[in-house]
Amino acid sequence: MLVDGSPRVRAVCCGDALLAARRLIRVVALVALAGASLLVTGCGSSIGGTIGELRSTNEGLPEPWVIPGDAFPTQRLYRVHYAGPDGEVSFKLTLYLERSDRYRMDAADSLGRKAWSLALEPGGSALWVDHRGRATCRVASAAEQSFLPLAHLPIAALPRLVLGLIPAEPSDDLRRTADRVSFLDDRARLWSGQIEAGTLRRWTVTEAGEPVAWWSLEGDEGVFSDRRGRRQVRWSEQVREPLARPVQPLAAPDSYRWGDCSDPAALAPEASR
Repeated sequence: MLVDGSPRVRAVCCGDALLAARRLIRVVALVALAGASLLVTGCGSSIGGTIGELRSTNEGLPEPWVIPGDAFPTQRLYRVHYAGPDGEVSFKLTLYLERSDRYRMDAADSLGRKAWSLALEPGGSALWVDHRGRATCRVASAAEQSFLPLAHLPIAALPRLVLGLIPAEPSDDLRRTADRVSFLDDRARLWSGQIEAGTLRRWTVTEAGEPVAWWSLEGDEGVFSDRRGRRQVRWSEQVREPLARPVQPLAAPDSYRWGDCSDPAALAPEASR
């Protein structure tokens, strides 16, 4: 996928490149998480808060599943590191966040070469483009991404994960205090979060009494761990600034192959089949 020269990264850059990237989307289901044009240096502004910063209700209770209003419209650059049974890889992720139902993510290597793009489209579907494999597919819903327990979330929830929020909404049994929150989502999974000084520090999702995934804020890094898949994703925000223009529609070149997003093999580069 994205190469930094190490043998371990090369193990991911070929046939497993798309698999690793798509697993991140399934997490961030495939980070979950645009454009290489934002690959710049320097400190970001204070726009939109930091990873894990929360919005509170009029009652002063946190809503750690809601993106703060001042996060729109912004563009953010992240450094991301993925590690799992299929290898390790580091890359840069740019999130263009126009509103809750419109965003775009681009992943690129250290030289600015695009690896993959994901864009949420009107109606809740998303377009996935693998620039290295020269392939594309349309994701109708996150339910197609069934590899990870978070895969059953809507595609629209991925920016929440990247921003350090709980990527699910309450459906039942919501309990909140100033420093704790828990609720059941629409799949009866239990989400529990811990809050400190207005910032979400960690959350856990439990299914059938078993913790299946968790996220924590470690320093300035968000860390997501998938227990079942033995995968971990770490990311930190490098740049944050106002969105310069509306999110541009994502389109794959005519030469790219169309495939089935639910079948990674169908999107793999021809040489790796």
